[in-house]
Order: sequence, then structure tokens, then C-alpha cells
Amino acid sequence: MRAYKLPILIALVMASAILMQACTESDPITSVNQDRIYQIYDARFNADSNYAYARATFRLENQNGSYITLTGNNAGVKFNGNTMSEVSVFGIVYYQFGQSTFPNPYMFVYTDADGNVFQNSTSLSGMAISFQNVPSTISQSVDNTFNFTSSVNSGEKVFFNMYFASNDSLVISRVNQTGGSSSFLITSSELQQLPTGLYYAQLTRQDQIGLSQQNTVGGVMNRTYVSAKANFSLQ
Repeated sequence: MRAYKLPILIALVMASAILMQACTESDPITSVNQDRIYQIYDARFNADSNYAYARATFRLENQNGSYITLTGNNAGVKFNGNTMSEVSVFGIVYYQFGQSTFPNPYMFVYTDADGNVFQNSTSLSGMAISFQNVPSTISQSVDNTFNFTSSVNSGEKVFFNMYFASNDSLVISRVNQTGGSSSFLITSSELQQLPTGLYYAQLTRQDQIGLSQQNTVGGVMNRTYVSAKANFSLQ
């Protein structure tokens, strides 16, 4: 048996090295065709923490291509006039900026290595979502309907997530893509599987739109709005 262990160990080490090399692949912007850079923007707001987050990611050819680093020839990206900081983790490269106020609009300005400027903006005001009249106490013995403001629009996803308050563990998760819908039904059989105690729920509205300024390969804008928490006791 020992004779087989060394070749297996070597194979595992080589496989790990290949995987690490693949995971760390990225290209400096000056080394690629500027017209083949795919733009991905994420605009997020969390109403519970009153925190806005913006992310910009650049990839070669499409959303699955190698990551692009904005180094050289004055290339860069800004969010509402602020330079976005680079984050590089295990080969994943993106640019981010956060603030504790609601921005309107979310404005991304990207400059490529040839000096071309692409300006794309959006607003999350129309994506605001919140619960309606969640009782402070919910009974396990009956079905419960959680209503929310601003019904689901075509192309959107609205998520309902329920957490155990003591450790923030997710206990129930739902997604609603039905246009015109404005509620989630949580059945008594689901609630009876949970211990009694304090819980909270949050809603997340998501969609994806195109860009107004892009090169040949295009890009997308992902938008996310997270509601304030609804706190309640399950009995």
C-alpha cells in the first residue's frame, strides 16, 4: 500500500498547483484588446443598516472570462466621483466602494487604457421594498402571510429570508418571481419545525439591466435592495 501513496500524493499536489494557478489568473488592462472588456456593475442598498455598496468587475470577453486589473495608462473606475478600491482574493479581482447614505443615482465611470470613458448609472429608489404590518407575535399553529410593498415586477426576483435572532441562522428561504405578487405564505407545518423564540425576516429585491455605455462585448448592471428587518416572536 505504501508504494501507491507517494504517486497519489504527488498527483494531489500537482492538481492543487494547477488549480491555484487557474484561480489566480488575471490580466492587466494594458495587455488586452480594450474593446473586449466586459463590464459588470453591482449596485446594492441595505435599508436595515442604511449602507450602500457598489462593485465593479471587469472580465475578458464575457462574464466568465479572466479578470482584468485596471493597472496602467490611467485606467480606473469611480463611483459617484470616488475612486473605487481594488480587491484581489484567490484570483478574483473587483473594485468596491461603500457609504452610509443612500446614493441617488449610483454612477459608475470607467476609463479604459485607451482613455475611452464609459458612464453608467441607475437608481434604486424604485426598488425600495418593506414589510406591511408584521405582527409582533406569530403563532406556529396557523399559516402566516407576509405582505410587502411594491409588488414583483417582470424580470425581478424577491426573496424572503427568515432568521433565528440569537445566532442569525437562516431557517426559511423563499423566492418569488410571479409578476404582481406581493406576499409570501409560510405554512404552519414549516413553522412547527422551528423552536419558539425571537426571529426576524428580511426581503431582498433583485434584477439585472443592461448598460447605456459599453463596448462591443457589452455588460450588465445588477441591482439589489434589502429591506429593514421585521422582528417577531414565534409561539
